[in-house]
Amino acid sequence: MKITELANQGVDAVFDALHGNIDLSDFDSKNGDQVRRIISAPFLQRLRRIKQLGFVSQNFLSATHNRYSHALGTVHIMRKLIRQLEKTDLFDRALPSAYAMTRDEQFAKSRKNSGAARLKQHLIICAAIQDVGELPYEKATAKIFSPGERIRRALRDANVDLHQMSDKDAFTLSFIWIEEYAQEYFEGLNKNLLTYLISGLVPKGRTADAELGALRQMLDGNTIDADRLDYVYRDAFHTIGVHHTPDALIDSIVEYDQSGPALWHVRPITEFIVTRAMLWSNVYLSPENRFRVILLRRALKELLDPKGKHVQTLLKKWLPNEMTPENFLAVDDPFIDALVNDAREKGLDLADANALEILEDGGTGYEYKWVAFSNEDRPLATPISTPANFYWDTYADYRQRTHTLYTPESIRIVGPRYSLLDEGVYLEHCIGPFSKLLGFGDTAANVADTWPALPMPEHMVWFVPSNADAKQDPWRSLFDAKGSAQLTTQLELNDPLGGIDFEPDTREHPDCTGPAIFLAFAWEDREYVSRLASILLDLKRRYFVLLNNFSGYGQSTVKNSEQAVDEAEAVILLASTGYKKKWRTIVEGPIFGEVSRMISRRELVPVVPMGLDSFVDLKDDFPWGLLTSDSKMPFMETNLRGASTEAFRNTVVGVLQAIEKHKKP
Repeated sequence: MKITELANQGVDAVFDALHGNIDLSDFDSKNGDQVRRIISAPFLQRLRRIKQLGFVSQNFLSATHNRYSHALGTVHIMRKLIRQLEKTDLFDRALPSAYAMTRDEQFAKSRKNSGAARLKQHLIICAAIQDVGELPYEKATAKIFSPGERIRRALRDANVDLHQMSDKDAFTLSFIWIEEYAQEYFEGLNKNLLTYLISGLVPKGRTADAELGALRQMLDGNTIDADRLDYVYRDAFHTIGVHHTPDALIDSIVEYDQSGPALWHVRPITEFIVTRAMLWSNVYLSPENRFRVILLRRALKELLDPKGKHVQTLLKKWLPNEMTPENFLAVDDPFIDALVNDAREKGLDLADANALEILEDGGTGYEYKWVAFSNEDRPLATPISTPANFYWDTYADYRQRTHTLYTPESIRIVGPRYSLLDEGVYLEHCIGPFSKLLGFGDTAANVADTWPALPMPEHMVWFVPSNADAKQDPWRSLFDAKGSAQLTTQLELNDPLGGIDFEPDTREHPDCTGPAIFLAFAWEDREYVSRLASILLDLKRRYFVLLNNFSGYGQSTVKNSEQAVDEAEAVILLASTGYKKKWRTIVEGPIFGEVSRMISRRELVPVVPMGLDSFVDLKDDFPWGLLTSDSKMPFMETNLRGASTEAFRNTVVGVLQAIEKHKKP
């Protein structure tokens, strides 16, 4: 037994600089010291070896806290939330819902007291393990390390849609569903309920009612949950020096429902949201932090490419995209540091040899500069040359998902002072100068533009050597092109943290079948073409997509788009307001050209539009009726921009069925 494991046995509490004493007792004591056993488990102890904020400690010197302290802090907060909500009947009301989803007799109504205690036990355990699946330096290592067949096989027993499960949740839940871990640490708990609370997924054929949705909001909600209430205050304490606790905010909570909490007071939540905004713009997304993450990701993508020449040298007997639970337990900060050092000492040749060297010296020879995005339309040219030691960040990973700091109508404000108002009061209605920032008065579609998390919206960051001369080659051509939309698109496409990460053409893939489907989309909707392509690849379908100005024959962007339609045997068009606007405003542009060609070939090639936005916003001022012989256009009203993974996938399956039914003349 390790010393760290021994130290946690027989201890009633631990002390935390932020929260004070952390109670590790159980709500349901039938399985004996279950919380303490779980925090001593290898999957929890691993979190001691992963810094909560990765490279942030190189600029914020006190930010050396680890994910283990956050896990225990989340347990502490969950206990406080449970105590606060014991003033309501939420746990008693949730018992029938828990029974309906799990078919677990211990949640039956006749056992209300013990059933409620058992619900609370599930919540406190989930609070402890909710970050177990985190990878070290997560932004750099995500999609490089992924679950292997042993993990996937175990998770099939959960009988949920695994396509909707993130890799993080898959790693976490594998320790619940693999029997050797389940027996030792999760005995007496319902695996399906744990799976729902962690991932939001329910067994096929069953549902989670509103009361269970409220419990999930306590753990992983829209704005206020046990996870955020710990990491926001913990990270702020160690970085920007804000030393508050969430106690006042927890005391203001009246109840939870499936949409989020209801609060008595506005002031505590205002402080919380402002603190979170400061963390996102000044800490998490700071250029200094992102630069080091980019360097590490570029190095690891080449070093650990499963088909590359270095992976067996570094990992020996396993592959990063086929991890077992034991592989996963070994991957922590020291593992990544040792791997990078090993690559450097072995002198492994990399296409980006500078990345490892710059990481080693901490990037001291670099500076960053903000550069505005450009929408200027310039003639097609050859790709713009960029120096080998040039790095950039377009924040594509956050802009694509319209990452915001608040979800409208997720927090209700209640109490006598609002009793004379006819409609419900949400936080964005009564938070004073922050109301506009939270989207009050805007449509939901515009909220993402009101308070984004980005430090400088509509700008990218360039990382250049301090001695780079903008007037001399190789830097001159780069700086001369900084106002070019072509350069903006080129850098977005190849963004190291959020560029295109899917297979663009599967027509020659030996496992893919069916007609060659051209995926037509507007550039700003690339997140959704990525989702579409991933589903088509999973279904082993042939498709192709134009990703930049230089795909195709290279004569012009218009010719390339027209040629793509000519080569297609079917077209899936991601219908959006952006696509419609470009067709209307850029006459003789690539979208105008491909639409014209679709119309001319509609009898030969089925064109199926998939609506990303509201049909009300799409139906007018565009020749939808000329694109397809199916006047009903059944997938135009799907409004997929906010759809779940399951809904998106089901729509794609329906589109493929419509394509298969098309009869050529």
